[in-house]
Amino acid sequence: HSQSIVSPLMEPEEELTKFGRIWFRKLLAIDKIRQLTRLVDFGDRPGLRLNMQAELNPLLGASSRLGVALKSLDLDASPVRLIAFNKTQNSNWSVPWHQDRVIAVAEKVETQGYSNWSPKAGFWHCEAPLELLRNMVFARVHIDASTEENGPLELALGSHHRGLVPAADAKAVARDCDVETCYAAAGDVLIVHALTLHRSSSGKAPHTRRTLRIDYAPRDLLAHQLRWTMDE
Repeated sequence: HSQSIVSPLMEPEEELTKFGRIWFRKLLAIDKIRQLTRLVDFGDRPGLRLNMQAELNPLLGASSRLGVALKSLDLDASPVRLIAFNKTQNSNWSVPWHQDRVIAVAEKVETQGYSNWSPKAGFWHCEAPLELLRNMVFARVHIDASTEENGPLELALGSHHRGLVPAADAKAVARDCDVETCYAAAGDVLIVHALTLHRSSSGKAPHTRRTLRIDYAPRDLLAHQLRWTMDE
């Protein structure tokens, strides 16, 4: 296991391609974090789907520091889903090694390559085809510090190169990779390839560990008969 692997000689997009993740430390100033906490009701549920309300655009939109960071990675990606996570003493959880292969769309339309449909939180979710997943990333905006005590994320670096990994094989594949424990300070942002294997342990003494997750994808890779839930 490693706390953080730093590659100072690599360009950010090269590091993202090689490891399946890139850190932008201290990307959001504390005053921006405070604005986010005023705008986002994290509540006491483990996860909460959000709308990209207009007030969030200066903080998370294309012209924000996050938007500029994403452009530096040369990604063709627009926000397609926004989720708030809050790990607390009353809402504590663990998740085994897995890939994020499910997307949220506005309505169900049976489409070749899209499977395992299920309704959740007012939207339809399905497993997306590999071509789309290979081009998706998600950003984790740390509202609070992520520490050993509050159940940090762990990444199996480079595992996104393995394509679709069956759930039964995820642990073994992760074991063959360098595993990074994602310690973070408030304001740090982590960009992760959707197919990177990751897991999260339950917190030892979680007080609050709030994180905003934004999924990004090329809009034109979605089958034309489907619509993203955050279509403009």
